[in-house]
Amino acid sequence: MALNVNRIHHIGILLHDAESALPLYRDTLGMPVVKDEILEDQGVRGIVLDAGDGAIELLEPIRDDTGAARFLKERGEDIHHVCFETDDVAAELQRAKALGMQLIDETPRHGLAGMVGFIHPRSSHGVLVELAQPTEERESAPVTADPNRPFGISGIDHVGIAVRDIHAGAEHFSEKFNMPVFKEWGPEEETGLESISVAIGAGYLEIVTSHDPTDANVYVERFLRQHGDGIAMMSLKVRNFPAALESIGASGYSLTEPVYYPHKMVLGRPLMHIPRKQASGVRLQLLAESPVELKS
Repeated sequence: MALNVNRIHHIGILLHDAESALPLYRDTLGMPVVKDEILEDQGVRGIVLDAGDGAIELLEPIRDDTGAARFLKERGEDIHHVCFETDDVAAELQRAKALGMQLIDETPRHGLAGMVGFIHPRSSHGVLVELAQPTEERESAPVTADPNRPFGISGIDHVGIAVRDIHAGAEHFSEKFNMPVFKEWGPEEETGLESISVAIGAGYLEIVTSHDPTDANVYVERFLRQHGDGIAMMSLKVRNFPAALESIGASGYSLTEPVYYPHKMVLGRPLMHIPRKQASGVRLQLLAESPVELKS
């Protein structure tokens, strides 16, 4: 018995001020706002941006007596949760309970994504999991042609989850969330990482750990020391990678150089990062939608 989840519906980012992230996500990356709503029962304001095959939620606590406010005080601005879409959230919450998971919500409630329910991070290697059953047709506002932004974000490629025990982490999501393993790398001498990827819809979760726990130069090791198991990064797909590199850099963001080395490319696709300080505390990876051929 495993949960039935269809895809990564969205990634939630917790911020002191939700609008502070709009210059990057809306204005520079071109993801249109499709919803801006106050959820009084949850004590948050949520701004939802269309990310193609998926969405980004910018969450701002409006009261101090909520879990979101406590998370922000303890962790600072960062990724808060990952949401998986399902056809029957009530049934999946009960299935999660039967599997021994600790629920935050015993029954569904209204959320930005429709009817939702949360599973406690203690039950999923530090990952706060939201299950969502959309109750309305997906809202979308297509990005208009802009000569200063000749590229597009086409979806959520993957979410990186840092864990100490990589096999236990991969087994958990594979068996309890019905996400098959499709890629296993490591240990990699160049990156110092080991990873196991499990598929969900058109995306995947990358379960990753540091091969050498004594090496604090590896970002995953630093994350684990500071936070323990949990969501460490997110990756968005870019339609026109060279154009994105040029346009985003021209907007004032300190991008890393695009990585074309075979050991760094993700399934043949180059990547770049926006520094966490410029991405509201998030380790944000931008990844080419399609593979590229390397010149010899």
